[in-house]
Amino acid sequence: MAASAPLNPQRARLANLRRLREYELSRVLPHLAGCGRVLELGAGTGFEARRLADAGHEVVALDISPPLPAEQEYPVAKFDGRHVAFPDG
Repeated sequence: MAASAPLNPQRARLANLRRLREYELSRVLPHLAGCGRVLELGAGTGFEARRLADAGHEVVALDISPPLPAEQEYPVAKFDGRHVAFPDG
């Protein structure tokens, strides 16, 4: 039986990152029960923001470098490093 081809290093890194993100969410979501609004700074592609929204939260996702449309999983607004579009209250 032939051995399977080694996993592409970039794919392996992305798979590990996805597992880490899922683990983080499993640890954080129970603490957000009853919290309607969530601000995610450094949202990247919006991976976590999408999961938070799927869990019923209103999410504002910001990043200094919003993702390319092909990579975007959730709307991520550009963050200028100063002004956070997330009103108090």
